[in-house]
Amino acid sequence: MSIDNNSAAPMGAATPEDSVMASPESRETQLAYMLATLPQADLTDGQETPVSVTPIESATSAVPEDFCLTPKGLFALNKDDEQDARYISGPLKITAVTRNADSEGWGRRLEWQDPDNKAHRWNMPSSLLAGAPSEISGRLLDGGLHLAMGSSTERSLLRYIANAKPKSRLQAVERGGWHEAGGKHCFVLHDRTLTADDKPEVFLQSRGAATHPSVRQSGTLKDWGENVAIYAINNSRLALSISVAFSAPLAAPVGAEGGGFHLQGASSIGKSTALYANGSVFYGGGLRGALGTWRATDNSHEANAAAHCDLPMTLDEMGEADPNSVGRVAYMLANGKGKGRANVDGSGRPSAEWRATFLSSGEVGLNEVMSGARVGDNTARAGQQVRIVDFPAGVGSLGLFETCHDFETPKQLAEHLSDASKRYYGTAGLAWLRYLVANRDAVVRVAKELVKAFVASNVPKGADGQVGRVASRFGLVAAAGEIATRIGILPWPEGEATRAAATCFADWRANRDGGDGSSEEAQGLSKVRKFLEEYGESRFTPILPSLAEEAEKPIGQPDISQRMPIQRAGYRRWENGSWLYLISTEVWKTEVCAGLNAKSVARSLADKGHLVRGDGNNLAVKHGIPGSSSKQRFYTIRPSIFEE
Repeated sequence: MSIDNNSAAPMGAATPEDSVMASPESRETQLAYMLATLPQADLTDGQETPVSVTPIESATSAVPEDFCLTPKGLFALNKDDEQDARYISGPLKITAVTRNADSEGWGRRLEWQDPDNKAHRWNMPSSLLAGAPSEISGRLLDGGLHLAMGSSTERSLLRYIANAKPKSRLQAVERGGWHEAGGKHCFVLHDRTLTADDKPEVFLQSRGAATHPSVRQSGTLKDWGENVAIYAINNSRLALSISVAFSAPLAAPVGAEGGGFHLQGASSIGKSTALYANGSVFYGGGLRGALGTWRATDNSHEANAAAHCDLPMTLDEMGEADPNSVGRVAYMLANGKGKGRANVDGSGRPSAEWRATFLSSGEVGLNEVMSGARVGDNTARAGQQVRIVDFPAGVGSLGLFETCHDFETPKQLAEHLSDASKRYYGTAGLAWLRYLVANRDAVVRVAKELVKAFVASNVPKGADGQVGRVASRFGLVAAAGEIATRIGILPWPEGEATRAAATCFADWRANRDGGDGSSEEAQGLSKVRKFLEEYGESRFTPILPSLAEEAEKPIGQPDISQRMPIQRAGYRRWENGSWLYLISTEVWKTEVCAGLNAKSVARSLADKGHLVRGDGNNLAVKHGIPGSSSKQRFYTIRPSIFEE
C-alpha cells in the first residue's frame, strides 16, 4: 500500500466519507501496516541529561573590565586598588546575548551552579534591568546562587549583567512548545530545546523560574509503565486520560484545534486519579503532582495556558470555577489567545498565544456551572461544548474503572495510581517529544490517517458537523496512544487507545443535547420552552375572543385576571382550546434566545411545526393587538412545543 503524504485531510475536515478503507477488516489491516512503517524509537532508560555549563575560562571574555570572575565567585574590582576586590556572588557567567526573530526582546543568558553542583541556566529579559534589582537577585537566590547582601551589591550585580558582552547570539522565544528556526522544527522546554540533530537554535526566555512548568523525570520509563500505565488496560477513562497527554504535542503538527476533555461524575469515583495519571506523562512531584485547578482568575488561566503551550495541563473540580467566567475561560483556553491589553502609554501589547490541550474533572459539567451565573447568558453554547467535551467519568459499580486488575477495590487502585504518579513521571513524555522531533513528518502522516479511520468508524452518516469535530478530537487522542504504543512507550496491546477513545466518544454522544443532530437546535427548543414555562402567565398579556362576537363563552376558555403583566414579553392568544404565544421580536433576540442565533432557533422551530411562519421570508407573524391600530410582528409559538 502506498502512502501519499499530501492526501491526509486537515484535522477538522475528516468525515466518514473520507475513509479510503472499504471494510473494518481491511481498515484494521491497513492501519496496522501504517503503524509498522514508523521508525523505531530510542527508548534509553534513565534520567534526563544534565544542563551543560559553559566553563569559566571560555566565559571570561564577556566579563566587564571592572569585574573578575573566578571559580570562587564574582568580584567587583576597585579601579584605584587592584588588590581590593569586593565579593558579589558565586560564579555567575553571562554566556550569550538573546533576541527574538524580529531582533526584539533582547536579553542575556545567565549560568551558575547551586550548592548541590546542579547547573542552572536562565535566559533573562533585559527589561528586568530597568526594574527593581530584587526581581533579578531573588530569582538567582531561588536558583541556589550565593549572593552577598546589600543594595550596593545588587547594583553591582545589575551593572555586571548589563555591561557583559558575550560573543554568542541566541534566538529567544517567550513561550514553549513547537517552533521553527533555520528550516527545522524544534520543541522548546523550560530548560532545553529538543531538535532532531541535537543542535538547538531557539531557547526559552522568561521572567522567572515559575513561568513555565518543569518537564522533569523521576524513576525510569519501565517504572512508570509497570506502576501507572499498565493499569489503564481495559479501563477506558484511564487510557483516554493518559492518551490525552500524548496528544497535546501532536495537535499542532497535524493542525488540530485546541480544547479539553471533561470527566463529569460524583465525588470519590476516581476523577482526580485520572488527572494524576495524565500529568505523570510529563510532570510530577509536590503534594498534588501535576494537578491544576479551575479555581483561578482569568489572568491566571491565561498564564497557565501560555505556560503549557503544546503540553498537557489538568484542571480539577470545575464546580469551583466562577460561573460568571467559566464559559469565557473555556473559549479562551481552546481558542489560544489571551485578552488584549494596553501599555501605560495606551499602545497595544501583543496578546499571549498558546495551543492548549487539557483534561478537566468535576461533579458538574460546563452547562451546570454556567447555569449559576448571576449576569449575562448562562447557557453553554455549542462552540463551548465542542471545545470542552463533557462525558461521564463513571462507568459502573467500580466508579471510573471497569476493572481493578490485581487490586481488591477501586479505592486501592486509585490510591496506588495517585501515589505512583507522584513517584514515577516525565520519562514517557520526554521520550515522546524526542521521537516526535526526530520523526515529525512520519508521525503526522500516520496520525492523520488514524484520525480519518476513527471518524469513519464512529460517526454515523447524517450526523451534525459538531459530532464530526468532536470525533476528530477523540481520534487524535486515539492516534497518539496507538503510536506511543507502537514505538514502545506505552505498555498496551495494539488497539487499546482506540477502544478507549471509541467508548468515551460513544458515551459523549449518548449524553449530548440533540443526540447526533445539532445541539443548537436542541438548546433553542429547550430555552424557548423554559421561557414559556417560567413566564407564560406573568409576562404575556392574554387575548380572548370578544364575547360580542361569540354567542357564548367558548368551551374551555379560561377565566383570567385583568392584572397587567410586568415587563411584558408579548401576548398569549386563546385559540382552539389552548394558548398561542406571541413573543416580541426584541424579547426573542435579547432574552429568549440569548447566546444563540435567534433566527436559526426560529427557523428550526418552524421546521418542527412549533412556530407559525409569517408571510414571505418572514419567520415572525403580523398580529393585531389590543390598543394598537397597526399590526406588529411576533414570533408565534404553538402549544405543540410542550409536547416534544
